Formats: sequence, C-alpha cells, structure tokens
Amino acid sequence: MKKFLISISITGTLLFGTVFGLTYSDPEKVEQSTKSWVAQEIERKIKNDFPQLFPPEKKEQGTQVLQKLQGHLKKRIVKLRGILFSDLPDRIAESVARSCTCRVKGKDREEIQQKYEKTRSFVKR
Repeated sequence: MKKFLISISITGTLLFGTVFGLTYSDPEKVEQSTKSWVAQEIERKIKNDFPQLFPPEKKEQGTQVLQKLQGHLKKRIVKLRGILFSDLPDRIAESVARSCTCRVKGKDREEIQQKYEKTRSFVKR
C-alpha cells in the first residue's frame, strides 16, 4: 500500500510539475494551443449536436457560417477593447460623481485615472 501511494505521489508530481513548467516557461504558446483546442471542441460539439446544419454537400457552407461567426466575434472583441481603452477613466469618474452626494475633485479624478492606467497596462500584457 505504501509503495502504491508513493508511486501515485511521484506520478502526480511529475505530471503536474511538467504542466506547471510548460505554463510558466511559455504561457503564450500554452494559451494559443488551448484556444485552438477549445475551438476544435466547440466545432466538434456543434457538428455532433446539429448534423442537419452540416450535411456532406453543405460542408463548405457550414465552414463559411463558422468563419462569419468567428469574424463577427472578433469585431465585437475589437469594439469592446476600444471601449475599454478609450475614455473609461472619465466614465468611471462621472459615474462615481453621479452615484455619491459629494463631487469628485480633481485629485480624486487623477487618482482614478492613475489606477485605471495601471489596470490597463496589466490587461494589455
């Protein structure tokens, strides 16, 4: 029993140590491969659940629909990033000013903008 538990411990340590090492050494590559795997799984699930959408003679049409959907989602991501990185500090300051009885003073507005810039620089990574 003791040897069995030790072998499971060693196997787990090697497995998760390898995964940790890969994610720590090259997180962009891991993220890209994960995204592609998720996209393949979604496509497989849709094709399995809705085979009437992808008959053999309409395979190209289904691929075109998926590509259009992907393009639409990319446009929405770009739009949302534009909103996020545009005048968000001013919007936050205005929202805080409207929600409280006090007025946001210039110093508070600058503090909000500085915190937002730190957050934005972290998100851009």
